[in-house]
Amino acid sequence: MGDWVKGLPGSAGKHSDEPAAQAHSVPPLAPQAWWESPTALLVLFLGTVFALLGYAFTGFASAWRLPRAGVARVLVTTAATGIIGTIAQVLYVASTRATSFGPLLFGRTLPWLALQVIAVCAVCSLIYLVARRGAILDGAGKGARVRWVLVVVGGVGFTLWALYWGLLLP
Repeated sequence: MGDWVKGLPGSAGKHSDEPAAQAHSVPPLAPQAWWESPTALLVLFLGTVFALLGYAFTGFASAWRLPRAGVARVLVTTAATGIIGTIAQVLYVASTRATSFGPLLFGRTLPWLALQVIAVCAVCSLIYLVARRGAILDGAGKGARVRWVLVVVGGVGFTLWALYWGLLLP
């Protein structure tokens, strides 16, 4: 049985057994939709991050500040926390080989539930920003309107990203 171990290189038999018979055939995977492609997800991710960073960095110009920026700040903070937390959670699960989840509540880990709550807060902030656009932008200059567009684009991007990753799914 193990004679080939002490033999010359290439002296081992070049025969292998046939694969075991399968009880059922495995169906081929369905092709990904266009929005599931890595390119589309990367563009969405980078667009969201750049829009939120654009909102944050344009805040240094006092003429560009929103008159009522509290909800916009909540949106940027919760979206950034949701993005960073989701990436950290996925990397943690992958690095531990999904062996230590911790306690579960409603079939989800506590960090994932916290990320879901954060994502819902971000979406509620986005809805408020869009619904109260007139009151928020009342008396605002052109730069403040650009900042409002940046935060809304970032919020919409985060909403789509959170839907894909399951943060907004029950």
